[in-house]
Amino acid sequence: MSIHLTIKTLSFSIWKILALGHGHLNEGCVPLLLHALNYEPGKTALWNILERDFSSAHWKVRSSAG
Repeated sequence: MSIHLTIKTLSFSIWKILALGHGHLNEGCVPLLLHALNYEPGKTALWNILERDFSSAHWKVRSSAG
């Protein structure tokens, strides 16, 4: 598996974990997400997730994104 695919998958998975709102999980996920953002695929993956969630037609998705 290439590093780019790993970082894209990592960014998406960490974003889903952060959305759960569990503080003890977020403490470990934030440094990993920041690490993933150092690479272009990580930035792109996170941007796509944010754009998708904040511009969703469903109000519940938009609400949980913020």
